[in-house]
Amino acid sequence: MSNALDRVLRTGTKVAPEPTEYRAFVDSGGRPQMGFAITHASGDMDGFLYHLLDNMNYQTRNGAEFLSFTHRGKAVTMQGIGLKVIMRAMVKHTLMEINVADGRPVGSGQPSVTRLEVTAVGQGTPVVRLAK
Repeated sequence: MSNALDRVLRTGTKVAPEPTEYRAFVDSGGRPQMGFAITHASGDMDGFLYHLLDNMNYQTRNGAEFLSFTHRGKAVTMQGIGLKVIMRAMVKHTLMEINVADGRPVGSGQPSVTRLEVTAVGQGTPVVRLAK
């Protein structure tokens, strides 16, 4: 591949080393993205496309921060610290990755996702309880 094409596609052979410090999210630095991934502490991943996101909501309750959204048949709810920054990156479409805390040290003053749940339609308890 030519150097120019390689730069455009960013298909170089350089592989960035895994960071030793936990990062709650990865931002593209201003470049709009098509979607983002959520990486669970176990290493499992879920992918979400921006044009299918709905109901984005940031809340603070009793000092705890929560961020939630829906994506087709899935609902995502997360709890952590500094989630407002992640919400803003989602709105700007620059969010590339959300990482659940996996035991690596968190930098001072950095956001952290302590709990995250991805629930598909039909899982868990029903939203509407039927009368008996």
